[in-house]
Amino acid sequence: NLSAIAYHFGGKEQLHEAAVQHALDELAPRREAVIQHLETILEQAGGDRIVLAGSIKLFVRGIFTIFVQDNFPVVPIRMLMREIHHPTSSFDLVIEGHINPIQDAVAGLAAIALGKDISDPEVRLLGMSVTGQIFMLGIMQPVVLSRMGWSDYSADNADTIIKLTTTSILRLLGLPES
Repeated sequence: NLSAIAYHFGGKEQLHEAAVQHALDELAPRREAVIQHLETILEQAGGDRIVLAGSIKLFVRGIFTIFVQDNFPVVPIRMLMREIHHPTSSFDLVIEGHINPIQDAVAGLAAIALGKDISDPEVRLLGMSVTGQIFMLGIMQPVVLSRMGWSDYSADNADTIIKLTTTSILRLLGLPES
């Protein structure tokens, strides 16, 4: 009831903010793992474009696999997606707490691949495009399954998605495909 919300949270807006913060906290281990994995990829590649391309293939497979696992926290992602599509006063929490850290890590990858500064608008936009390609195919699993006429992401279906996504990302970043 409204009086309980007011008592515990101060109002509906604060309740919503607490729910968004809870979603961010629930996703923190996965977000930090993605960022750490990207940092490791960049360190291991050491500027070698062939190594970087191979690492991206492994990265795409790893992220996609996480998204299609049964224990992936879909509810927090949906909450953040709702906040992105219909911003409230909690929008900045989502941007600062989730979007920016991931986008900055992927932009770092794009910057190295393109040989440009991370602040370059092209680098930042390509970083968002790379992120979108990987994340949307996992998040939109019901849409993909329906459009493709698949009942699930079988190993073959997943391999097809991973291969096409990886090829697209390598081309976007101007990295070798083989």
